[in-house]
Amino acid sequence: MSRTMFALLLFLSFAASAAAGEVRPPEELSKEGDRALTLAQDGKLDEAVAIWNDILDELPKKGQLDVHVNLAVAYEALGLLPEAWHHLDANLRGSESKDPAVEKERARIERILTETHVPLRFSCIADGTTIYLDATRTQGYPCPLRWWFKRGTEGHVYAAAAGRKPGTTPIRAHMVDIDRRVVVTLEPTLSPDVPIKPGLDAGTGTVVSKPADRPSGLAWKWSLLGGGVALVATGAILQVVAYNKDLDLKKKYDPTQVTNKTDFENNTKDYNAAFASDVKPLTYGAYALYGVGGAAAAAGLTFLISDWSRPAAPGSVQLAPLVAPDVFGMTLDLGF
Repeated sequence: MSRTMFALLLFLSFAASAAAGEVRPPEELSKEGDRALTLAQDGKLDEAVAIWNDILDELPKKGQLDVHVNLAVAYEALGLLPEAWHHLDANLRGSESKDPAVEKERARIERILTETHVPLRFSCIADGTTIYLDATRTQGYPCPLRWWFKRGTEGHVYAAAAGRKPGTTPIRAHMVDIDRRVVVTLEPTLSPDVPIKPGLDAGTGTVVSKPADRPSGLAWKWSLLGGGVALVATGAILQVVAYNKDLDLKKKYDPTQVTNKTDFENNTKDYNAAFASDVKPLTYGAYALYGVGGAAAAAGLTFLISDWSRPAAPGSVQLAPLVAPDVFGMTLDLGF
């Protein structure tokens, strides 16, 4: 497709959206679309891109698909190929019938990116997570996300979600990390403390609850806590073994030590096969021990704290994969 055809598609999408109700009035969206087209035709691509990104989520599905294509054209003209690939991919993922021209363009850009970039796949624990790739955090992308990073990039991405604390996740984009899965985990936002209200006949004094007598039957709760901690410790040992085995495999099949493309592909293939047979079973075993042990330890600790304090504060437990370059494991977050 040519840029002119992309612009025509966008114009038609705005005309069609006039009949559908949006967050902003259809007339306003149509005017904004016309203004973006005019700016793009005048060569003011940055301003056009800003407008398209601003109205994208408010358009009906057909309008969004066409704007994705227009954004891809603009980003490619600006030399931002990862952004261009992302919007072409968004168009294809959202289309019931794939446009062959869009598929061809995405494949062409992907071939160019493969020479200098590495794709990473992001998945998120919290629904509705938005990932920000730029330092200014002005442009966010919904999770899950596949993104192309310049080869050798190491750093962090910023993420935010409703009901969660914003945070950063480490990334590494090396050749051996192609399509590596990066899990974004955000901690829940703590609920505000509820003040103690005065009793009905206590005048202006503050009612303070007297702790109840310490209950009996603590032995099995301590055993539950101890057994859970032991399982988690065993999982940590398996994690270390898996990590060391993975390091040995990377040294043995290091693709950077060869210059021949065939040897590189063979090394990568052998590494993946050895990883699946030698490292994955240990990693999954560690995950299982983390899960069972963490749940047992959390339950025991919750019971103990609820017994020793009155009124008991509700406890929360969160198990999530530990995400960092070359690290396998789980994190256990207990809240009381």
